[in-house]
Amino acid sequence: EDTQKKLDKALKRNLETQQTTKPEIINQEVIQIASTHHQGIRTLGRGLKPVAWSADGLIEAVEDSNSPKSFIAVQWHPELTPKDKYQKKLFSWLISEAKI
Repeated sequence: EDTQKKLDKALKRNLETQQTTKPEIINQEVIQIASTHHQGIRTLGRGLKPVAWSADGLIEAVEDSNSPKSFIAVQWHPELTPKDKYQKKLFSWLISEAKI
């Protein structure tokens, strides 16, 4: 299935964010994401901090609360909207962190 078909099926929703340790990625209170998941985080794992939610309260992004600059995990599909400036920031951060 090509990316456009996946994007057409994706639920485009607004994401509410909280202060993140990575303002270079998410620095807005509300951004739009492409979401296709049918599962979510019920119980947050030890050491994780939620930093973004969909309007229905589903956790959409988490960070490590003990070492906050180490990672960000997202539930949405940034690859479906690669031209979006926030998804570009997410990919740029990932690439820069992967460099040795």
